[in-house]
Amino acid sequence: MKRVIFFIFSSFLVVNIYGQSESSHIAKKNTIGVHVNTFSYMRNSETFDSNPITSSFGLGIDYSRELSNRWSFCSGLEQRIFFNTNDLRCNDFIIQVKSSYGITGIPAVFKYNFSNLVYIKTGPHFNFYGYAQSNIYNAYKSIGLLLSWQLSAGLEHVFDNGIMLSLSPDIRWYPHIAKLRFSLDNYFRPGFILSVNLGIGYKF
Repeated sequence: MKRVIFFIFSSFLVVNIYGQSESSHIAKKNTIGVHVNTFSYMRNSETFDSNPITSSFGLGIDYSRELSNRWSFCSGLEQRIFFNTNDLRCNDFIIQVKSSYGITGIPAVFKYNFSNLVYIKTGPHFNFYGYAQSNIYNAYKSIGLLLSWQLSAGLEHVFDNGIMLSLSPDIRWYPHIAKLRFSLDNYFRPGFILSVNLGIGYKF
């Protein structure tokens, strides 16, 4: 956890130093906003009961700072929730088990603008908190590190009043060794996720 905090602090320090060195050439720009994330495709997800994830939903708070006319550093806070449903057979009865898994993380990614409309974004996410719960099992909580990597390309438009709208397909990859463990026999790994981000922000 100390290494994660040090990495993020160092990134912001580099951003500020670089931004100051470029201040004679460009105006400093900041953007704050929110985004929602909807699930469209997932594979190689793992849970302790070997059931695949069927859907997910995410919500995030965004902050970005321009480093130059093309580059920006982006961070914030994001919560993602994953769902699965399976049938548990008990003697002659079948019980439908509905489970959910949540993770909270901090992105530290860089964005490159090809134009005022098209951009690409990539970098790591440091997910540090998680929970698991279902309609029949006890709830579990976990504080650890689940590293993921983001790659997205999208469209954005900034209006004259500073309001910005964005739309981007988003690829999120969680390495095979990265599992958020809640107990000895209960863990979760999202795997490979392809989803869509919808965002709104204010540029100042």
